Amino acid sequence: MPKKLFTATASIILTLILLELLIRTVAPQITLSDITVHFDFRCFTKGDYYWIDLLPNRRCTLTPAAKVFPVTQVNLNRFGLRGPDITVPKPPDTKRLLFIGDSFFFGWGVEEPDTLITRTADTLRPLIPYPIDTVNAGLPASGPSYYYMFLKNEATQFDPDIVIVGFYLRNDVTENILHSQWTETDSQGLPLKTTSSIYYVDPVTHNLYPDPLPFKYRVPGLRNSHLFIAITNRLIPYNRPRETFLSNQICFYKRSCHYLDEAKAKTQQLFLAMKQITTQRYQKLLVVFIPSLAQFISGVDFIQTGLPIALSPQEKNYPYQQFIDFFTVNNIDYLDLRDYLSTHDPLTAYYAADPHWNPRGHQLAAEAISQKLLEYLKD
Repeated sequence: MPKKLFTATASIILTLILLELLIRTVAPQITLSDITVHFDFRCFTKGDYYWIDLLPNRRCTLTPAAKVFPVTQVNLNRFGLRGPDITVPKPPDTKRLLFIGDSFFFGWGVEEPDTLITRTADTLRPLIPYPIDTVNAGLPASGPSYYYMFLKNEATQFDPDIVIVGFYLRNDVTENILHSQWTETDSQGLPLKTTSSIYYVDPVTHNLYPDPLPFKYRVPGLRNSHLFIAITNRLIPYNRPRETFLSNQICFYKRSCHYLDEAKAKTQQLFLAMKQITTQRYQKLLVVFIPSLAQFISGVDFIQTGLPIALSPQEKNYPYQQFIDFFTVNNIDYLDLRDYLSTHDPLTAYYAADPHWNPRGHQLAAEAISQKLLEYLKD
C-alpha cells in the first residue's frame, strides 16, 4: 500500500511538472513575477495632492531586479526633486526651464549627469548669453494629472520662463489617467486630489507595489506557476468592462475601440488647463512626445513594447495624430521626438530589457529639445 501511494503521488507530481513546463513553453501565462514592480527605490512617499511623491533631502539607490540597467544613485533636494538645490527666488537675468514629466524626465536608470535635463542645460549654456537654470520635476509612475497639479501647486515658487512637459503615450493615458481617481475636483472639474487603483506606496519601505492583487497572485507558492494561473484564468475569467475592450494598450491604437475615450478627454482637459496657466503667467509651454521603442520596431517584442501583437504603422501613429491635431487646434506647441530619434538609430537609444532610455537616448532627446528651445530663448 505505501509503495502504491508513493507511486501515485510521484506520478501526480511528475504530471504536474510536465504540464507546468508544457504551458510555460506553449502558452505562457502572466505570473506575479511579471507584474511585480521590478526595482528597489526606497524614496517614495504618499503625496499631499497627487497620490505619490518623493522624499526630500534624500540620497537613494535605484536597483533594478534583473540588472536591466545599472544601479543608479539619485540625490533629492529639499523640494523632493532630483538634482541640486534650487535657488528661490530665481536669480536675476536667469532663464529657468521647468521640466515636468514621468520617469523619462526623472532619468530612470541613468546618473544625473546623463539625464536629458542636465544635458539640455549643458547644450544650451554655450549658445545663450545669459544664465540657464533647470528644475527636474520628473516623478516616476506619474502622469498628466501630476503634470497639471505640479504646475498649478508648485511651479510658481520656481518662476520658470519655459515649462516643458513630457508626454509618454505608452502609458500616460492607458495607465496613469485611466487608473487615477480624481477624488476631489474644483469647479472646472479639474483634480485637486488623486489616488491610484493599481499602485500603492508602502509607508515603511517607501517602495512602490502593485495594488490590488487578484486571487491568482495571492496564493504563496503558486502565484508564479503558469499551470495554476492558466487554471484560475479558466475558473475565474476576466470580465472585460466593454465588448470593445481589447486591452488598454492595444485599444489605444485602434480606431474601432472607444474604451479609452473618457481617459483621452481627461488628458486633453489637463493640457488645456496647463496652457491656460502658463499663458496667465506669461510663460512658454512646450509638450514633448516621448516615444516608446514600439514606434521603431516591427513584429512582437512584449518586453520592449508592452504589446502582445504587432501593429501597423498607421495604428502606431493613430494616437499621436489625435493629440497632434488637438495641440495644433488649441495652439499648444509640441515636439515629436519620433522625428529626431528615427534618424539616429533609435534601437540603440533604449535599454535592451527595459522601456527607458539609456544615456544615449537621453543625449539624443537633449539635442532635439535644445534645438527647439533655442527658438524660444533667442526671441
